[in-house]
Amino acid sequence: MIETIISRYPKEMSTYIYRKIEEDLKNGKKDLLIVPEQYTLQTDINFLKNISFKAVMDAKVLSFSSLKSYIGEKIGQANEKFLTKNGKIILISNILQDMNDKLSLFQNKYSNIEFVNNISSLISSIKDNNFDEDFFMKIEESDDPITRIKFKEVKMIYDAYEKEISGKFIDSEDSLSYIIEKLPHCDFLADTVFYFDKFDSLSDLKLSFVEGLINRGNEVFFSLNLDTEFINRSSFSDLEFFDSTDRLYRKLNEITKTHDTVLDNTSLAKEDIAHLSRNFERFNPKKFGGSPNNICFLENPSTKMEVENTARIINYLVKDKGYRYKDIAIYISSEEEYKNEIVKVFNRYDLPIFMDSDRKLIDNHIVKTFLAILRLVIYNFNSQDLSYFLRSGLFSFSENFEEKAIIFENYIKNRKIKGKMFLEDKYFAYDEDFYKNLYENDPKREEKLGAKTYEYQVINELRDRILDLLKPLLELKEEKTRDLCIGIFNIIDDKDIRRGIASFQEILKESGRLDEYKENDQVWDKFVDILEEIVDLMGERSSSLRKIYSLIEATCKDINVGIIPPSKDHIEITSFARARIADRGVNFALGLNDVFFPSNNREDLIVGKGEKDKLRALDLDLKVFDEDYEEREKLVFYKLITISDKLFLSYSLANRKSEAINKSIILNSIMNIFSDREGNTYGMVYGNDLGLSIEKFSYKTMEVRALRSIRQMMRNENVDENDKEIARAFIKYLKENDSYELIEKGLNFTNDKKNLREDLAASLYKKNHFNVSEIESYSRCPYKYFINYGLRPNIDESYEVDHMELGNIVHKLFEDISRNLSEKNIEELKASDLEDILIENFKEATLRNLDKTRREDPRNKFILNNVLNSAKRNSEKLMDQVKNGDFKIYAVEKDFGYEKEDNLPKVYVDDKNYMRGRIDRIDKAGNFVRIIDYKTGKKTFKIINLLNGLDLQLLVYMMSATENEKDLMIPVGSFYMPLYDEMESVNSEGYSPETVENAMNDKFRINGLIVKINEEIFKIIDKNAESPKDSSILDYKNSDVLSPEEVTKLEQFAKNLVGEFIKNIKEGDISLKPLAYDSNRNECQYCDFKGICKFDETIDQLRYRNFDKDKTIEDLGGEDD
Repeated sequence: MIETIISRYPKEMSTYIYRKIEEDLKNGKKDLLIVPEQYTLQTDINFLKNISFKAVMDAKVLSFSSLKSYIGEKIGQANEKFLTKNGKIILISNILQDMNDKLSLFQNKYSNIEFVNNISSLISSIKDNNFDEDFFMKIEESDDPITRIKFKEVKMIYDAYEKEISGKFIDSEDSLSYIIEKLPHCDFLADTVFYFDKFDSLSDLKLSFVEGLINRGNEVFFSLNLDTEFINRSSFSDLEFFDSTDRLYRKLNEITKTHDTVLDNTSLAKEDIAHLSRNFERFNPKKFGGSPNNICFLENPSTKMEVENTARIINYLVKDKGYRYKDIAIYISSEEEYKNEIVKVFNRYDLPIFMDSDRKLIDNHIVKTFLAILRLVIYNFNSQDLSYFLRSGLFSFSENFEEKAIIFENYIKNRKIKGKMFLEDKYFAYDEDFYKNLYENDPKREEKLGAKTYEYQVINELRDRILDLLKPLLELKEEKTRDLCIGIFNIIDDKDIRRGIASFQEILKESGRLDEYKENDQVWDKFVDILEEIVDLMGERSSSLRKIYSLIEATCKDINVGIIPPSKDHIEITSFARARIADRGVNFALGLNDVFFPSNNREDLIVGKGEKDKLRALDLDLKVFDEDYEEREKLVFYKLITISDKLFLSYSLANRKSEAINKSIILNSIMNIFSDREGNTYGMVYGNDLGLSIEKFSYKTMEVRALRSIRQMMRNENVDENDKEIARAFIKYLKENDSYELIEKGLNFTNDKKNLREDLAASLYKKNHFNVSEIESYSRCPYKYFINYGLRPNIDESYEVDHMELGNIVHKLFEDISRNLSEKNIEELKASDLEDILIENFKEATLRNLDKTRREDPRNKFILNNVLNSAKRNSEKLMDQVKNGDFKIYAVEKDFGYEKEDNLPKVYVDDKNYMRGRIDRIDKAGNFVRIIDYKTGKKTFKIINLLNGLDLQLLVYMMSATENEKDLMIPVGSFYMPLYDEMESVNSEGYSPETVENAMNDKFRINGLIVKINEEIFKIIDKNAESPKDSSILDYKNSDVLSPEEVTKLEQFAKNLVGEFIKNIKEGDISLKPLAYDSNRNECQYCDFKGICKFDETIDQLRYRNFDKDKTIEDLGGEDD
């Protein structure tokens, strides 16, 4: 006979069982208490609390899996080879891969761990519930072809699974079947009483075990969380959440007539909670008729504030009401919505928590590192995996390893080393001769050479060690599974990795991160177990590392890492989906919104709701597939109500994405029980109105409140007297704890950059000479100038040829071309005559600007080849421009402002300071002079830029060329000559040769500043043009035409402006004043130094120097402007 213990209150039944076991022990009986897996630890603790014995030998708390082990050891089953859950996942993943081509609906699903788990559960259910051949044949009668194909493929997978384990392994279900078969001969179970507690359903196989116990004469007790009214009523009941327990009750009665003990003489102590438990989910619930003392409804603006308010209330309960953290539990409706937010907020409030949720092995840091190491081999040294591995803290083989790892990572990133490039030595070779030439004239030559040599030493040291570590797998391709797994083990067993893990564990221990420490204690063994299982299952089969990796990854996604709470006094966090109720008196239910509760995302990936309806139509007994997850969560919620002394039911008006959400229907019905006739709910608390009485117990909340009040007082705003008192108390507290200085700095923080000390500015800026790029940099942002030209940080080299290097190469090419054009008869010279010069200069320029590795890189070769071809075309255009005008090349690469005999003069901006630089080309036609500056980018001159402190180059160059010989060197203009070679889209005329030729001509027209001395100057520039607008040489549209008087005014303005900038530089002015061109474009957007200046759009907007689009030359006020 089965003795059932029936009650509406689960805790009452457990207490009854504990007392029954205590009586048995006094009478010399042996007892086994069987509970669901997730309840074993809690039941162990509660059992010992509720009996008078200090130690118990003849009673055990077991789950079904530990019960199988217990009996299996006694009957000699321990010698059999068992297929673990991990092994089952590996085996099913492997079967799905092997038969992938034979599948249609389930094709390519082998890497989807949720699907693999569903198949695993389905196989268990088939065996657990005795789904036989008739079951599958019946499905063939379905009129739905998808259902037929689906179950045909399920049968194929099931048969393959059975074939794989036959004669080799015993899985969990076969193990229990074997035990059931042997039960009649298990004499050691004589006089053992079996108690089953906290079960709401059982599979057919487990019920067969119960039947086996009855047949061999054991006493069996079963607790059932039911309402007797539900059992006895013949008509339909409104308490559907008891359906699963009711089915279990009826199945027990099919085994044998049960003897029912109904515990209906007790009720819950708290009147309001007892009323709620009696009326929960009733069709016509009774009103409570007053304000509840122990139930609180909490409305929050958002789920984020919901967590924040929960933390505040818990602080209040602990610090004012005397509760302990171990009295409190929180139930969340959605782990995705709440889990991370709870961890973040509760850590901030210093509230100790234990998250009772599934922690997968795949999420563990050590396992992530192991998998990243394997992916390095599989995916050819993916940069993300390499970075994760190097920064994991689990691999260190030399001093200053972290610093070296950063050097190594930056080299890989900047040199764009990808894929199998990592294996080629040439990408890591040190071109010492190149760097010696590069730093030849650098005053810090030895220092820079030493740094570069050290960099390459570090890079090759780390690369060699990584390749040595991965050697066991790098040489393997299609091999036996056993060999691949041994290779993986040899890598993770490397002495440096083992030492790194030990060091990492010490850090966790010392920093108090004990939950991570304890978790890591398990992962090594679990990972090695996976390797051993793969070898056991398929060791002699040929496989690939990629396939083995996918099996390991899938298994790691499935394995749970069990964590014991790190302390006794903590808040327990769990979810309604886990179907486990913590034994705590004060309970918070978070997220009682319709989108979260009951959960609507628990649909089976294989047997969906539609399939279930179709199978029911065939009169098939779906057994475990009949479980309703929604009703199960309601049952969990009901159990929560029954164990609570205080209950906080919380919901939000918006989710974390600020989307509006509604109350759950279940919560609405509960609030209706506790509302008046007008619909006003008793016990309502609004999160925004918690008030000082609760907030004052949270240091973090009071800190924020005090700081807000202090800021308001600093701004002379009105502050409530209570808040003033809080602010004063907070300041006093800070001073007593030596924390005031830091807070004071924070309160008074501005992003003002104070002027450098006089001695520091003098040390940084000793010189009196400046180039145009420096001055324009200061104009764009004084602070950026300070970083770039004052501190001079080392900038990592880019692997690809950058704009500056391309500019240097192009300038070198055109320097000699221009010189040849100036020395030879231009009319007799052909483009082909310049080609040899171009090629020779190109080789010299690339040798000077790029090291060997970068020169030989295929991508860079492609870019450089385009540059050379472009230079050939450009040289032809250059010749045409010289031929079509009266100007002849007068000087090439002409320096000004340097202390050399043939230099052009300095351009003084005041008595001491002057500009210097190098002019690409000076052309002359009689006494008329024009300046040419080559640009490899698309650059056009705009006078408005000059008036705002930019584009000073052409004006300064023109000033230098004519500074000392104004009669012999009369400027007519200063121009940019574009050398870029991109083609833009042409109009509807199409791509005729004439259209392309015209487009090319447009590309190379010069633009800039024209001094209109007379009308004839345009003819001197282009003698073939009827008007400036028709010129094939001059881009008149993008040029500014000024009179000599305007140029003089502009020159004086530029000198004054540059002089002012230099004065500010030398006075140490490093103001944060970036130039803003408009509301969408400013200098900060692409600045390399944003992380240094800490410019913040929210508080620093007024620091921008706005670009004045309306400024004109007429606005300039002469010499003193």
